[in-house]
Amino acid sequence: MKPGQVFIVGMNGSGTTMLLDCLAGHSQLFGFPGETKVLPYYIERQAQYGDLADDANFSRLWRDLQRSVSGRGWRKGQGMLSMESLGERPRSVAAIFDCVMATLAAAEGKQIWCEKTPMYVHHMRVLADAFPRAQFVHVIRDGRDCAASFHRRWQFNPVRTVFRWKRAVQAGRSQGSHLGVRYFEIHYERLTTMPEKSLRDLCRFLEVPFETGILKPARSRPQMTGSTATSIAPNERRAEKYFGPAMLKKIENVAGRQLADCGYATHYMAGDEDPPKWILRWWEITDDIRRMKEVLRTSAGMRNSKRLSYFSRRVLGALRQKRSLK
Repeated sequence: MKPGQVFIVGMNGSGTTMLLDCLAGHSQLFGFPGETKVLPYYIERQAQYGDLADDANFSRLWRDLQRSVSGRGWRKGQGMLSMESLGERPRSVAAIFDCVMATLAAAEGKQIWCEKTPMYVHHMRVLADAFPRAQFVHVIRDGRDCAASFHRRWQFNPVRTVFRWKRAVQAGRSQGSHLGVRYFEIHYERLTTMPEKSLRDLCRFLEVPFETGILKPARSRPQMTGSTATSIAPNERRAEKYFGPAMLKKIENVAGRQLADCGYATHYMAGDEDPPKWILRWWEITDDIRRMKEVLRTSAGMRNSKRLSYFSRRVLGALRQKRSLK
């Protein structure tokens, strides 16, 4: 049976956006353009809304879910869902979500929707239980290159980034082992050096025919990917030129063992040492401040202060949601 839903997960900066935008060019696959971010949060707290057979409880759940996700790509004007809209689906968070996403997919003549929120890699089992037909695609990239990408774009602490990468890969592989045939790993380096072979394998996993249209992204989003490339091209081992030996040693001291487990050669050590929690917390705060400053800087040219305030609220909201998903 073909999947009705596809979740693309992995560490941020691993190529998840590029992969989604490639799949969006397939005649059967709808690529949701945003990141929903809050779905596991609502699934795990659904019971707090009480009996969803009660119209008032159901309406409150839908209203809250719509408010949380509408700014991330759900089209305005979807309105309140009725029982008729849900069809045979039960009243649940997953049913509401699937109904809206399926409606968006159908509007483009597509049968399968794909959602990409990278850090859902930590919540695959929750999503798998809620969406029994869903398949999960885990994109893995060399953690050193992820650290280089985040430092280049945001000045994020490289050691914290590779620690997050290690945790994301461990969570994805651990939870993926419980999903069996519903779980698929794709390495960024193989995707960018052998795009047709990699995407043919992925299409086989998704049980859809391969189409040449997916060999280049259907959308170009440099603000998200940090790249203006309009096709899949080799882009690996950036960290070796970006960082000096001292930083690479620190990175491999934290994640060298996981890098080796993923098939990446280490140059200095195969370490697995976690930084102290208080240091990680301090790095998190400083990274959040850097991200806030960058967003405000790029928004500084706006004439309307109300729009500037809107961007500030978005950043603060994103930080709150990030912590809620930990």
